[in-house]
Amino acid sequence: MTYVGGRAVPSKNLIPAVEYGYPEVAVEDFIDPIGNLQLLPEAAKRYVKVDFKDNTLRLQPQAFVGIYPVTHDRYLKVEPRFPIANLTHMVTVTGGSKIALDILREYPASDKSEVWMREVMIDALLAAIDPIRQKGLIRAYERKDAESSFPHGRIDIGATLSRHVARGSGHVAQFSWYERSIDNLPNKVIKSALVQLGKFQSGSIATKKKQGAGRTPDERRRSARLTNAIHLFQGVTIPKRSTVQFRELARTAHIRIPESRTYYREALDLSVAVLDELGFDLADLPDRENLRIPSIVIEMEKLFEQFVRVSLATIFASRIREGPTPARNRISILDGNSRSVSMSLYSDSANWMDVLEKPYRMVTTTEKKPKTTPDIVVGLPDGWKPIVADMKYKPVTEYISRSDLEQVIVYATKYVSPVAMTIRPASHIDHAGLYLLGTVGEILVADYRIDLGADNLNVEMGKLADAFENLVAAALAIDAK
Repeated sequence: MTYVGGRAVPSKNLIPAVEYGYPEVAVEDFIDPIGNLQLLPEAAKRYVKVDFKDNTLRLQPQAFVGIYPVTHDRYLKVEPRFPIANLTHMVTVTGGSKIALDILREYPASDKSEVWMREVMIDALLAAIDPIRQKGLIRAYERKDAESSFPHGRIDIGATLSRHVARGSGHVAQFSWYERSIDNLPNKVIKSALVQLGKFQSGSIATKKKQGAGRTPDERRRSARLTNAIHLFQGVTIPKRSTVQFRELARTAHIRIPESRTYYREALDLSVAVLDELGFDLADLPDRENLRIPSIVIEMEKLFEQFVRVSLATIFASRIREGPTPARNRISILDGNSRSVSMSLYSDSANWMDVLEKPYRMVTTTEKKPKTTPDIVVGLPDGWKPIVADMKYKPVTEYISRSDLEQVIVYATKYVSPVAMTIRPASHIDHAGLYLLGTVGEILVADYRIDLGADNLNVEMGKLADAFENLVAAALAIDAK
């Protein structure tokens, strides 16, 4: 289910779609009576393209997967156009390429809780606490016990006789009374979850600080909101540690919520999940307990690029650590978009200027010179870069497009690389693997197709790493001749 403002979105308002497909839509849902397009600005700018063909309105979702609003009351539920077995794993490896929206969605719970999931859970719990802040904390009648010479409430005769009178303290009585208090189980559970998430947030920031990274604006905002939320429950006592007994008791806390306080349920469910250290899965899995958290939209093109680059960098770093590797064969995976690796697309033309007769003109402009931006540059210790590769989140055809070919050939020429490669998702498992498309001049053009639908993506990425090693070995052999 999807929720906006605490209310479930009717299924008729949720439009199923696939990336770059054309879902069936009713014109009246997107065009008002006077002919204006009722598309949300963010949707029009980022998520979808709209056109008219054969007098029909066409809505085309771009490479964003998840549930997001396109009008004030219509939502797209977009699925990947390639078979992807473990989208959650891909997001976990990269830690990015995701957008958490204000609308809520139910995801199946998982026993694996990753760092990025906890960040989403923090935002979800803080949002769920907002109604509690507005409508007030639960105050329940709690029994209080005391002993005094001035009793009130109900005197416990048995305890008074055994504990005080029998010891000669006839002026002291044991008694009890009930008073309305915020120090009750539902509030204890929520505050415990907030404190646990606060410790995680502090630890995450401390780790980044050791690595030389500062706090992001989102982290500052999240930390401030966590502090304010914990302060809201001031006066609520919690155990120093989340024990098994307390977590078991926490699962019963919803029983103590009166009908007038149903706005507590969402925060309480999330708090129990936090205390149980649960995560969630981005896939629709049956027979799982669901967690209601912000709808997560995945930018698939960026995710695919980051996943391949990060996975390869991790694999090659691990292989270097695990065993002896010839010095020149130690592969480094470099980000061609970074300043240290990117280079000017145009070189100096001084040699031509010395011999070319005038008239000719030089380009004079304040614009920055265009730079190379390959997604991956394979580097060796001696500085040679035998492979440049670019990720293409596009359907597989036998040959890559002319524009993609020209792009990687230009990159290979600039880096003096003998291999220019594209990397694409395979449309079927039989299509996965390395393809040699031919040569352009002295440059080998290769295309690798990854099976994102494989049960074990780590194995698939290992196969891609093997292909890189084989190509580097072949390039070294040819270079040695």
